[in-house]
Amino acid sequence: MKKIISLLIILSCLILSASANVDDSYTTSLLHYEGINGSTTFTDENPLNIWDAHNGAYIYGENDPFWGNNSIFDGIDDFIDTQENTGETFNLSTNNWTWDTRISFAENDSEYSHGIWSMGQYAIGKRSAILLIKKGSYGYPFLYITFYNSDVTYGQWRYQLLPGEYDENNFHHLQISRCGNISLYTEPYGWAEYVNMFLFIDGVKRDWLPVASPPWYTSFGNMLNMTLGRNDAAHVPNIWFQGKLDETRFSNGICRNTESFTPEIEPYPSMPSLPTPTITVPPPSETRKEPKGDAVDEDYIFYILLFVAGVLGFVYFYQNR
Repeated sequence: MKKIISLLIILSCLILSASANVDDSYTTSLLHYEGINGSTTFTDENPLNIWDAHNGAYIYGENDPFWGNNSIFDGIDDFIDTQENTGETFNLSTNNWTWDTRISFAENDSEYSHGIWSMGQYAIGKRSAILLIKKGSYGYPFLYITFYNSDVTYGQWRYQLLPGEYDENNFHHLQISRCGNISLYTEPYGWAEYVNMFLFIDGVKRDWLPVASPPWYTSFGNMLNMTLGRNDAAHVPNIWFQGKLDETRFSNGICRNTESFTPEIEPYPSMPSLPTPTITVPPPSETRKEPKGDAVDEDYIFYILLFVAGVLGFVYFYQNR
């Protein structure tokens, strides 16, 4: 019986390992940026997401707040993106969603613009969401998230960064969330329905407002892919990110926060932790009771479970090869 219990514990480990290694059920993309210093291989915890590095984006192994590695974008036209994903990773529809990352800017210069993150595929007419920082005229730049289709803007939120939120070589936690819709009154459009966007910098909720005219998109369909390091939209001049990213996560189906919070100080877990099993073994003096009726052959059960473990082991190593 003990060997069957032991095999069941192994099976539990394999079942959890064979699933997408994410920190909870809402996480559909998670990059830790672990790897050899200088590597151009970016591994997502979700094996459905295959990332390609372009023109010099690489893994960097210094000055990391999580005692690991991060990514660095230090040139023109260097970025990473996922291959087109036809699954549910970026299928947003009317879902809530959250994108968050640790971010460090390469230079403290309000006259430099950064294209940080985008979703969607403009080239095939898909709607796109773009997050970028554009140079400002008041000492510090503006952070924008903009929703496009073709050459038309269907929604934009704007926030002017403050001193301490945009500085050189210091990591900040940046989080953007879609949290349902909101009805707002703006001149000269009157009341209109907008996507309700929440912005947090280092866990502090920041007030930002829509600055584009309605109508707005409130359903986004399947955005297909994600890009980090540039704005990735043909109708907008290319803007490249210069700096570092770490612990970049996308969560589909959840607005993680609506009020200020304390960001995690550890990397997001790769997979749920297994509970420690409790096995009770009868004391040697206790008389073993024989089962009544037709007893099931323990060896028969053992070999069935051993076969299932072999199949799950094959699936796990195939996904992580």
